[in-house]
Amino acid sequence: MNIPRFEPLSQQLVPSTTPAHSFASLSPGRYRHHQDEHAMSLLRESAGFGDLVRVHSELFTEYQMRAVNLATNLRVSEKQFPSLHELFRHCCRTLGVYPYPDFFIGYGTNAWTAGVETPHVVIGGGLVESLSREELQFVIGHELGHILFKHVYFQQIGVKMLGLVDLIPVVGGIVKSVAFSQLMHFIRSAEYSADRAGLLACDSFDAAMQTLLRLMRFSTPVPVTLNLDACLEQARELSEEFDSNMTSMLRGAPTEHELTHPWPIRRVKELDRWIREEGYQKLRSEAVALAQQSVLLLEAPQQQAVVCSVCKTPLTSSDRFCFSCGAPLRSIKTSSSHPGEESSK
Repeated sequence: MNIPRFEPLSQQLVPSTTPAHSFASLSPGRYRHHQDEHAMSLLRESAGFGDLVRVHSELFTEYQMRAVNLATNLRVSEKQFPSLHELFRHCCRTLGVYPYPDFFIGYGTNAWTAGVETPHVVIGGGLVESLSREELQFVIGHELGHILFKHVYFQQIGVKMLGLVDLIPVVGGIVKSVAFSQLMHFIRSAEYSADRAGLLACDSFDAAMQTLLRLMRFSTPVPVTLNLDACLEQARELSEEFDSNMTSMLRGAPTEHELTHPWPIRRVKELDRWIREEGYQKLRSEAVALAQQSVLLLEAPQQQAVVCSVCKTPLTSSDRFCFSCGAPLRSIKTSSSHPGEESSK
C-alpha cells in the first residue's frame, strides 16, 4: 500500500505544550455565528425533520461509520505521526474539546468529522503535506468546532442522504423536501461557526484566509505572492453588492440543495466581518486576561493551612486572630502540627 510520506514535514508542526491563548473556559455560544443558530431553530421546527432522522437511523449506525473509518484511514497517535498527534491535542486544549476525539489521516485534500457518541476527525494527507502549521491548526480547529457546536449529527444526515439519492428511491423524495432544504441551509450556515473556531485555534487571520482560498480548487497551487488585501477587497465587494438580494437570487437554484459549504469568498467575508466588528479581538483579550489570572494564581505564595487550637476553626497562616473565637495567632496551630505544638508567630 502506498503510505503518504508526510511525517518528515510534520516534524516542524510541534507546538508549545501550553496554548498561547486558551478559549477552553469560554462557552462556544460566545462565538457561534447567528446564521447557524437561526438555521438550527428553523430546522428543529420543520414538520418533516423527524422523517429525515428516522430514515437516517434506519440506514446508518455509528458503529458502521466507525468501522468504515477504521478500515480506510490511519489513526494518528503517539506512535503514528506523533507530531501531528501533539498538534491536534494542542488545538483541543486551545478550544476545550475533551475528551480528545480520535484523529485519523485519510487520502485526498478534504477534512471531515463524524460520530456523535465517539466523534473522530479525519484530515486528508494532501492537506497535511501542503498546509503550514497555522493553516493545519485552522483546519483542525474548524473540525473541532463542529464537535463543540454539535453539528456532526445533522451533517451526517445531509451528506449520507445526498450520497444515496440515485440508489434508494425514497431518499430521492426526501432530498426534494422542504425539510431537507432547511437541513442543507443549516449545514452551510454551520461552516461559519466552525470557521470561527478554526481562527481561534490558529490565531492567524492570514492563515485562515490562505486555507479558505485553497478550497477554491485552483488548478495550480495558490501562489505564495497571493495578495490577501485584494482578496478581502473582493469579499467586501460581494458583501456590499450582493448581500441584499443574494438569498432571493439563489433560492430555488437547481444546485443549491447539493451545496454542503458556502462559497469560499463568502466564508472569507464572514471571518473578515467578525474581525472588523471586534468579536474575535474581544474573545482573544478575554482569553489573555484569564490566562494572566491563572499565572497569578500559580505564582501566588501558598498559605499554610492552620486550625485554631481553641475552637478548631480552619484558618490560614496570614490570620492574626481566629475570626470565630478571637484567639490570637500564637494559639493557632498548623494542620500538620503535632498535638500540643504551637505555630510560630
